[in-house]
Amino acid sequence: MDQYEILGVLEELMSEHLTEKQIFERAIQWTGTDDVDYPYEALVDGGRWRLRLNDFPDEPLYTLFIEDREWGHFDDLPPSWSTP
Repeated sequence: MDQYEILGVLEELMSEHLTEKQIFERAIQWTGTDDVDYPYEALVDGGRWRLRLNDFPDEPLYTLFIEDREWGHFDDLPPSWSTP
């Protein structure tokens, strides 16, 4: 296993163990994208976070992806997050 594979495994483990409190209380400055399904992304601790817009109101409004892994669903953005 080379250093990049090891870093990938470490990032995966870290994203799995983040608590809801750690994620929602963190100040994040989101940037806009040209992707209508994933309109926001942010670089957090060197990792790519993305917000997907879902089929609201049948589904929660947002799904958070951390390093392309689905983390969770919610309707309201935390006050500590800033979007364009």
